[in-house]
Amino acid sequence: MTSYQANPKVDVTQVEDDFFLVYPGGESIHHLDAIGTGVWRLLARPHDLQEIVAVLSEAFPDAPPEQLHEDISKILDDMLAEDLVIKSG
Repeated sequence: MTSYQANPKVDVTQVEDDFFLVYPGGESIHHLDAIGTGVWRLLARPHDLQEIVAVLSEAFPDAPPEQLHEDISKILDDMLAEDLVIKSG
């Protein structure tokens, strides 16, 4: 199964509850919403998509599980495209 982990080269800045990510040499600053922040925090260790969805389903009980799965999948795809996360497996 595919696992995801935060790229250790990414610079992270937290301002109150907001997280901002920058890949060194990158031209973009990435602001994370609440779900993105939850994903990022989980990616301190490798997790697969189902594990991430399970944890965030508990954190966001009002979010429909299908929508949460879709949102997290998109967040991971976007983070991969920007080299913010590393995929293994």
